[in-house]
This record gives sequence, structure tokens and C-alpha cells, in this order.
Amino acid sequence: MSSKAFFFLLLIVLFLLVTHIDAQRFIDVMMARNEELNGLLSNSRRYAANGNSPMLKRNSLLDNLYNIGYFQY
Repeated sequence: MSSKAFFFLLLIVLFLLVTHIDAQRFIDVMMARNEELNGLLSNSRRYAANGNSPMLKRNSLLDNLYNIGYFQY
């Protein structure tokens, strides 16, 4: 019985590890895609309220999803 519980626990740990890696990869892809789109769309991007410096542009996960057409807000 103890060995079954151990393997079940090991399976859960592996599942959580793979899920975390997949989520991190998704975020990394979104960030990379957003950096590419910032370069392509620099003239039409939204700027911060206190200036129009490119360094002040929004760069969030929601922006990444919006830029690739995955999420509308």
C-alpha cells in the first residue's frame, strides 16, 4: 500500500512540474512575441500617460495576449 501511495505522490509531483514548465514556456512565448510586436508596431502602441517615451509603454501579459489576437479587452 505504501508503494502505491509513493508512486501516486510521485505522479502528482511530476504532473505539477510539467504543468509549471508549460506555463512558464507559454509566458516566455508571449513575452517574446510582444517584444517582436513592440518593434513592429512602435508607432501605434499605447504610451504611458506621463510621456510618450518608448520605455514607458505598457508591457503586460494582457498586452501580449491582445497583440497576438488571443484575448480582447
